[in-house]
Amino acid sequence: MVSSTEKVTDARMKVNNLFFTITSSILSVAFVLGKTYSFVPLSVLAMAVLMLLALLTTFFWDKLVSSYGKLNTGKFKLIDRLEKELRTNMFEEEWRILTQEIEYEPNTKTETKIVERFRLFIFITLAIELGYLIYENNQLYPLTIWICNN
Repeated sequence: MVSSTEKVTDARMKVNNLFFTITSSILSVAFVLGKTYSFVPLSVLAMAVLMLLALLTTFFWDKLVSSYGKLNTGKFKLIDRLEKELRTNMFEEEWRILTQEIEYEPNTKTETKIVERFRLFIFITLAIELGYLIYENNQLYPLTIWICNN
C-alpha cells in the first residue's frame, strides 16, 4: 500500500511537469507571436486567445492535482486503518510530527498554490492585452471616422 502511494506521487510529479511544460509553451508561443508581429492588434488578439487556452489548461492541471491528492488521502486512510489493526502507528505518528511539530504543508496544497499563481499571472497578462486592444481600438476609431469622412 505504501508503494502504491509512492507510485501515485511519481505519476503526480509527471503530470505536474507535463502541465507546466504545456502551459509555459503556450505562453511562450503567445509572447513570441506578439513580439514577432510588433504587438499589432491582430497579434495581441491571437495572444489573448492563446492566454485563454493556457488558462483553460491550468483548470485541468488543478483538477488533476486535486484528484491525485484525494487518491493518496484515501490510500493513507487505509494505511491508518491497517496500522490500528496491527497495533502500530508509524504513519499516524509521523503525520502528527509533520503537521503539529514541523508544520508541514501537504504537497497538494503547495501544488495548488503554484497552479493558482500561474493562473494569476495569466489573468494579469490577459487583462493587459485586452486593455491594450481597447486602447488601440480607441486610438484607431477617430482616425477611421476621419478617413471615411474625407
